Amino acid sequence: MLCTKKQDVLYNLFDWPYKKNSKWIVVAIANAMNLPEQVMSKISSRLGLSRLIFQPYTHGELEEIVCLRLQELNVFESDAILYAARKVAAVSGDARRALEICRRATELAERDGLKKNKTHNLVTISHVDQAVKQMFSSAKITLLTNSSKMEKLFMKAVTLLYQKSGMEEASLNRIMETHNFLCRSENIQPLNRTQLLNVCCSLAATKIILLEPCKNIYLQRVRCNMSIDDIEYVLNDNK
Repeated sequence: MLCTKKQDVLYNLFDWPYKKNSKWIVVAIANAMNLPEQVMSKISSRLGLSRLIFQPYTHGELEEIVCLRLQELNVFESDAILYAARKVAAVSGDARRALEICRRATELAERDGLKKNKTHNLVTISHVDQAVKQMFSSAKITLLTNSSKMEKLFMKAVTLLYQKSGMEEASLNRIMETHNFLCRSENIQPLNRTQLLNVCCSLAATKIILLEPCKNIYLQRVRCNMSIDDIEYVLNDNK
């Protein structure tokens, strides 16, 4: 509704504070850190330079959020909530993901209770663990989990560049530079450019990443085709 083809509505919205005698203040909240780079230049010129980046929730904060949602309901073992909070904090710190895992864990506990003819079955760490595995069990996650060490380092390089720029794409050249840095930091012999290009093509063949055609192959843009949260889950789980 707001984002039209020419983005006139958004432009007018952000342009109001610049009108003479205007007392209008616009505060924009976005999930993406690179919102100004994603809109037209005429709009980004109206966004100003002030950005406030909210840090991901810690496991303690996530645990508190879940407990507040549950209020005084005695349905979770305390260790189960902490386990869910730590799992999500290690990946993204996204409260929505933590609540979704707890919701799925509750469903699994209810199912177990019906099998055992129990009317009140507490959610345990085992239920939470099952919920986590189900939520992170897509085909791409399975492919990345079973990929080679160099392919995982390639995706780690992609996530590091994303954390710096907020953009889920980067040039192959920059990814290669970051990949070599990661290899040296782990005392691994870096690959040459031809070998790294083969790693890139292997990941592209599984659709984990997408490649934008370019005359200079090393300047082509590499885009993630799975969420950064899912990538970090696989990389953290394989440490």
